[in-house]
Amino acid sequence: MMGRQGWGIPPSVAAELRAHFLQHPAIEVELPWGGPEPDRERRSFPLLVTTTFGNAIRANIFNDEVWKPALAKAGVIPVREKRQRWKASRKDGFHVLPGTPTPP
Repeated sequence: MMGRQGWGIPPSVAAELRAHFLQHPAIEVELPWGGPEPDRERRSFPLLVTTTFGNAIRANIFNDEVWKPALAKAGVIPVREKRQRWKASRKDGFHVLPGTPTPP
């Protein structure tokens, strides 16, 4: 099965993702947009991954506390030593995942 983004997804995975996204839809989160000035424009975006309070997750916290431990557990990257930083690797970052599947 090919997703609308042009990447292949096994039908069983697509069905599970579809069911999950229907049960847990994206949450609209208002985020600052543009430059660093404090009065910059704010826009709303639908996010699939948020904090328990429905806020955007800070990328560094997600990477260090969720993404990289999951990669290490799966054997993709080495487990870090206590009190050490994770080894940086853009090729293993969260953003290398394909786009979100769109339900039919």
